[in-house]
Amino acid sequence: GIVKNIYFESDLFVKNIVTTIVNFFFEIFKILAILLILLFIDPISLIGGSIFFGLFSLMFLGFYKSKITSWGDSQIKSYEKMIQFINEGFQSIKEIKMIKNKNFFPEKFTFYVKNFVNAKINKEITNSIPRPLYELLFIILITVVILYYSLSIKDISEAAVVLGIFAVGFVRLLPSVMKLLNDFQNIFYALNSVQIIRKNIEDYKDLNERNTRIQNYNLQKNIDKIELQNVSYYYEEGKDETIKDFSYIFEKNKIYGIFGKSGSGKTTLVSLIMGLLKPTNGKIFINNNEIENSIELIQNNISYLPQKIFLINDTIKKNIAFGIDDSEIDDGKALKALEMSNLKEILKEKKNNLNFVISEYGKNLSEGQKQRLGFSRIIYDSKQIIVLDEFTSALDYQNEDILLKNIKSIKKDKIILIVSHKNEIKNICDEIITLGN
Repeated sequence: GIVKNIYFESDLFVKNIVTTIVNFFFEIFKILAILLILLFIDPISLIGGSIFFGLFSLMFLGFYKSKITSWGDSQIKSYEKMIQFINEGFQSIKEIKMIKNKNFFPEKFTFYVKNFVNAKINKEITNSIPRPLYELLFIILITVVILYYSLSIKDISEAAVVLGIFAVGFVRLLPSVMKLLNDFQNIFYALNSVQIIRKNIEDYKDLNERNTRIQNYNLQKNIDKIELQNVSYYYEEGKDETIKDFSYIFEKNKIYGIFGKSGSGKTTLVSLIMGLLKPTNGKIFINNNEIENSIELIQNNISYLPQKIFLINDTIKKNIAFGIDDSEIDDGKALKALEMSNLKEILKEKKNNLNFVISEYGKNLSEGQKQRLGFSRIIYDSKQIIVLDEFTSALDYQNEDILLKNIKSIKKDKIILIVSHKNEIKNICDEIITLGN
């Protein structure tokens, strides 16, 4: 998820890629300096030893590369699942307490924690393997060199001097070689993070380019109608369509009620209209232009109010003027939106006007207050198209009646779609669509 990418992937990338590359050049410089000295002492022994240890290092990295990359991938996926189960566990604590298998979330979380830890352990063990092997190989190499000198020259003291110098060189080289080898392992371990961060950067560029196009687009162009022509949609190929051969024209200055049983396609229909889903068959037109060519126009002129309202841990005015800088928020407009949502009492209760801070997930608000605050956001935005999806499910009759009357009062120059199962909603609708018939 996004949280994982922001924190975990970036941290893994910096520690295992960026820092590794910086250290790589320092270690290479130290190794070259030591090798240069040994080259003057005994070129043949140096070249032979370098080939010997170089081949071993390549064989070791070749053997473990796929394993290390796999462990890195396992760590990333396990961490993502850990975050997911933490979020889902806390958000559904009531439901979890009621279900029969209360250990489902803890067991799943423990499973991914073990995978995460095992990946780290395997990587650390692999990092520690080369050093004792290098030391063993050096002992073998020294033995070969001693035998070579014993057979080729009579003065063994010369061999002792050369071996002493090479032993000191080995002691100085080993930490740097080990550091380089571990650095390569860390890079293999973090390769998946590089791909994830690269994809995030590409997605950001695409979004930035799209936002630039939007800014240059005539967003003030009036939307007079939305037309669906023989639209069908299915979520899985081979299964029945959720929406089948649906045709309709939605015009401004009207309120449309969308009704139907659960699973009849109400939310699917509005998702198609909002450009969030692409029809399997049929076409959707915005002012006689296909929606694919007008996606920026419609999505930047829609206000959507779902049943469950997303609130940020910030002031009430920032939740009303969602995504707008402080300097651009119109306090008077925000107060008017609160009034139309029958939420002015919240300011009296908190005694802090528009700077009252809403806690995480809106825990200091009732469910009804959350829905009315979402409605305030719709009023403040004042977009040309308004989509209300079961937006009064937590309201009492009095507050619902106030909101419905206010919806009627703002329908001029707007296309308003209301998804609901309540018959009371039908009273304010100009046209009623019943799906599933």
